[in-house]
Amino acid sequence: MLGTTIDLGAAAQLLGAHPETVRLKAKAGALPGRKVGKRWMFSKIALERYLAGEWIPRVVQGDLAKEGEPCRSSNAKAVATGITSCTPLEAGRRYMAALAPATPGRRHDRLKVDLWNQARLGARPRYTWNDAVVRYVGDRAGLSSLETSKIHLRWLHAHLDGAELPAIDRDRIDAIAAVKRAERRTVRTRQGIKTLEGTVSAGTVRRLVGVLTAVLNAAVEWGWLDSAPKRKRAKVASKRIRWLTAAQAERLLAELPEHLADMAQFSLETGLRRANVTGLAWSQVDLVRRVAWIHPDQAKARKAITVPLSDTAISVLRRQLPKKRDPRHVEAVFVFRGKPVYQTSTAAWRKALARAGIRDFRWHDLRHTWASWHVQRGTPLQVLKELGGWETMEMVQRYAHLSADHLAQWVAPMTGAALAVVPTPKAGAI
Repeated sequence: MLGTTIDLGAAAQLLGAHPETVRLKAKAGALPGRKVGKRWMFSKIALERYLAGEWIPRVVQGDLAKEGEPCRSSNAKAVATGITSCTPLEAGRRYMAALAPATPGRRHDRLKVDLWNQARLGARPRYTWNDAVVRYVGDRAGLSSLETSKIHLRWLHAHLDGAELPAIDRDRIDAIAAVKRAERRTVRTRQGIKTLEGTVSAGTVRRLVGVLTAVLNAAVEWGWLDSAPKRKRAKVASKRIRWLTAAQAERLLAELPEHLADMAQFSLETGLRRANVTGLAWSQVDLVRRVAWIHPDQAKARKAITVPLSDTAISVLRRQLPKKRDPRHVEAVFVFRGKPVYQTSTAAWRKALARAGIRDFRWHDLRHTWASWHVQRGTPLQVLKELGGWETMEMVQRYAHLSADHLAQWVAPMTGAALAVVPTPKAGAI
């Protein structure tokens, strides 16, 4: 072999792949390697040429004399033939599937055809759903919505594992949506997953299909796919915004345990999301300037939020100062028995709602209540958008119907004025 030789482990490290994947590719002739006795040995120079797309696989060459010749397609464009970055087990499984014979007794036929088409004809490599998911997740690392997308991607794995991207057409997407639409609702409890009555909501199906379509659209951007299936976006009827009246909020705060009541009242005063309240640190609060702030990496829209504090919000924070804290959590604002409070939708929360006579109300609805009160009080929607840290005005428009101040000038008595000009009928007139 040319240049310095390295063993299988060093070659796998150089290529960033699992050793078994490298061994299988070398055995199939798709990598520049030789078996010496019971060990696989590789030329470091040849592997570097492979990574640069300048090495022609043996299954394409037909002989070994041209190993160092650049891999060129018929239109003089270099063809990249690297290893897709993924987990070692997934890489091995994917490659073994690629090696599966198309017809009995003829191993590696599909691999040979693919490599020949890529090297000689400049054909596009065959990418699978798994390849696209790995790159999609990697490109969006750090996004707050990624974890939710991963939940949908894990569900889609059972339906699209190993599927080639061109094979995912509109009919297949519609079939997957139908399966999801018929799925029963579930909830995670301490005893495990519990099945509830009814099927998943239309919004859940829409978000699942949205993630699937997003992966395919990303594949189009990468040049892995010519076009993604076009599918009319289903319209989901907007639900009524759930919010409390001032009297209901007072009843709820009176029924909640002290630590939850303080957190709920602070949420009603600031409109912060649950995670921003439970994760609030003293370093984010300035009681003198009467302001708090949420850092960009803590905000859903990834933009910093300035939170002006009312007199009530200041009082809530001052009540937290004397509370004892575990030495590891001295920075936490809201604590219970010395430790931060991460879970709010507890049995105590549900029992308090029942005692207060409030139904169908979630912790996040405290934020809806805060926004609804602001709009009814006349706060401009643009100001509300900044206070709430929303990314678009569309999110704030949900509350616009709660204020009619901008319509009041166009409303005048209609029936009273009309009746005043109607003549009184004479006596005896029919």
